[in-house]
Amino acid sequence: MEIRPIEQNDVDQFLSLWDDVFNEGQFLERASPPRERVEQVVERVVEEGLPNFVLVNKTQVVGAFEVFPATFFDIERPNAPAYGILGMQIQKPYRGQGYGRRLMEIGLLSSYDYGIEVVELDVLQSNVTAISLYEKFGFRKIEEGRQVKLPTGQITKFQRMLLNIAA
Repeated sequence: MEIRPIEQNDVDQFLSLWDDVFNEGQFLERASPPRERVEQVVERVVEEGLPNFVLVNKTQVVGAFEVFPATFFDIERPNAPAYGILGMQIQKPYRGQGYGRRLMEIGLLSSYDYGIEVVELDVLQSNVTAISLYEKFGFRKIEEGRQVKLPTGQITKFQRMLLNIAA
């Protein structure tokens, strides 16, 4: 297994990863964005050296970690250039083997090196495994978010978590 920065030629496999996790019906609210949008984002990620990584098994992308400055998506936050928004996905067969922890270690260190000081994420309250991982890294719940009905029919809520990596 290899963890490396995302590349332009990873777009199709990244979209496949996203849709695989979405199709489980428990972790993502929406299917993947349009391919063209992801291509544009990845191109900018590569150009700017943003802390976005993929977990690769031989040649297959099986996990991803992304931190974007809030300004990347015009999200208003205090000190927005140093405020990161985190997303992470791992295919089911690769969960529970420490890959999420490794992605977080590499991704958060790279985020700090990039100039990110505070990282925020939204996670479904029903995703207790992910919440446990985030808490191990020092993330703390700061607010409860909106209610959502997952593709499985399950009703849950988002919770926002925050980590000050500059502290």
